[in-house]
Amino acid sequence: MRFRDLTDHLNVHANIKNYRCNICDKAFRTKQSVNKHMPIHSDKRPFQCKLCDKRFKKQSILRKHSFTHSRARPYHCDMCDKRYKSKESLRVHRLTHHKRGKHYCNVCLKGSSLIRSLKTIFVLKSGLM
Repeated sequence: MRFRDLTDHLNVHANIKNYRCNICDKAFRTKQSVNKHMPIHSDKRPFQCKLCDKRFKKQSILRKHSFTHSRARPYHCDMCDKRYKSKESLRVHRLTHHKRGKHYCNVCLKGSSLIRSLKTIFVLKSGLM
C-alpha cells in the first residue's frame, strides 16, 4: 500500500475529509469518493435500464432502480413483518407507524426499545470496541 493510500485509509476511520469537489465544495475522505461524486454535476446519463429505458448518472442508482421491476422485498420490519424494496421505504414506514418505544440504528436498521442496546449495536457494527 502506498503512503497516500494508507493516509486516505486512515482518514476514513478518523472521519477526516481532505478532498473537496471543485464544483460544489462538498468534502470527502478519499479522492475516489470525489470521483464517484462528480457525475451528479453532469447532464450525461450513461446507465440505462433494460426494462423501462430510464437513464441514470450513476450505476449504483440504476442498481437501486432495478428493484422497482422486481418482486423482491429484502427489507422487513421487525415489529409488523411488512416488507419493502428499499431501506428508505422501511425507514419511512418505521417513522410513520412505529414511533413509540423503538429506536433504530441508521447504519444497519436494527431496532431496540432501549437506547443503550442501540448504542451497543452501533459500537459492534462500527468496530469501535
